[in-house]
Formats: sequence, structure tokens, C-alpha cells
Amino acid sequence: YGDAPAYSYRNRPSDKDVVRVSFIGLRDDVRALAARLSAMGCAGSHVALIAKSTYHWTLTYFATLSIGAVLVPLDRDWQSEDLAETCAKAEIKYLVADHDIAEKASFVAAKLSLSSPVVYIGAPEGTENRMDELIEEGRGIFAASPERYFDAPIDPLGMSLLVFTSGTTGKGKGVMLSQNAILADITDAIPYIDYSAKTLGVLPPHHTYGSTVMFVGHAVIGSEIYISSGIRYILKELGEQKPGHLVLVPLYLETFYRRIMGTIKEQ
Repeated sequence: YGDAPAYSYRNRPSDKDVVRVSFIGLRDDVRALAARLSAMGCAGSHVALIAKSTYHWTLTYFATLSIGAVLVPLDRDWQSEDLAETCAKAEIKYLVADHDIAEKASFVAAKLSLSSPVVYIGAPEGTENRMDELIEEGRGIFAASPERYFDAPIDPLGMSLLVFTSGTTGKGKGVMLSQNAILADITDAIPYIDYSAKTLGVLPPHHTYGSTVMFVGHAVIGSEIYISSGIRYILKELGEQKPGHLVLVPLYLETFYRRIMGTIKEQ
């Protein structure tokens, strides 16, 4: 889809300017991060991702899968002990996390005795293994050794995503998904879904509905995703961004309905 917009977002909810990334920009960023992660030894390893929905979450998803790693996305709101226990169960070797939960990430890394430093999303300049810097370093690595990306061994039927359930009836259980399974879901569903040119991304990405339908699905059809700054900003973003369709779970619709009806009663 070339120069068409793939993602748009604000670095901070209060920012006036919106950052926009084209499909070519997305491709180049994924290649760069994939090359850098490959140089770190991530290819073929299990990589935990503990972060909120951001453009960098998406890059990590595509970059790890593109070098044959297994991504383990986790809920950043879990307690440190639960995260560490789940990461141990998932045999994690590398960890990517939001910098604002660095304390949790450090706890997990120490519990698992990880040999590689935590890669931090949204970290200030000067932070070790800051993702923005890794991406810039990766551009040079990709230019010099594109085979790190293009020749990475990928088994389309092997496990590439290990997703843990919410644990409603006990401890979360790991669900193993292949790249073939993820893409089969999308290609089978697209003919029955009425997409538009732009949507608002609100679902948590560590759930497969949020990552598969939102990130993979919209990349396939060339639709732009405006990544929401959070639930408190959604109504404002709906008015500002004017998405043509939404990918939701019933809870969101029920919340919208209650607020609308509450306003009607007040007036």
C-alpha cells in the first residue's frame, strides 16, 4: 500500500500533532527492528512483550514473528509475581516492556536470570536497550546484512505466538498459535467484514482479537489504524478521527450506550 497511512497516533494524549506512519515506513521500521533483534540473538527464541497498545508494540509483534521468534504478549497490569511465573512457564529468553513499568520488568528479568537486558519502549534518551535506538541501529544492520531479515527460518506451522488466557477459571493457560493459523483466521474473515479506510484501535493487543484482527487484518487490507491513547480519550478521538468502522467487544458498546442514554436523561 506504499505511501498510504498505516498507523497514526499521538506520543502523548496532550500533543497537538499526530504522528503518521506509511506502509513503507512500517515495513522499514519492522525490517530494522527485526535485524537488530536478530543480532541480539532473538531469532528462534521466546520473547515476552509486556506493554500497552502503541506503534512500538506493533513493531515488536511483526519484527519478532518475521525472524522466527515466538512472541509471548502479556497483560502489563498483572502483578510482578504473576508475570514472572508466566514468563518462566513460557521459557522466556528476552523481554520487551514499557519503561513506565520498569520495576515490574526488572523483577521479572531478575527472577528468570535473563542474560540479555530488557528492551524498553518509551524510555528516555540514555536508557540502555531503548527501542528507538535499537531501530536506528537496526537500519544499518539491515543495510549491511539483509539476510538477517529475508533468510530468517520461519516454520508457518510451528508455534509463533504463545498467548495466555485471562485466567477467569484459574491460572492463565498458554495457547499456541502458528503464523498459518493467524493468517487463516484473517483471510477467512475478511470477505464477511465491512471495512473502511480508517479505524480507531482500542482493544488490548495482548488479546488475539486485538492483535490479529486489528494489526494483522488491517495491514492485509490497507486500512489505517489510529491508535487510541486510552479509554478515557475514546469519545474525543471518535469525534476527531471519524473512523469508518470499529473493532470492538460488547463491553465497549455497552459503555457507549450507557453514556449516551445518561446524557439524554440529563438533558
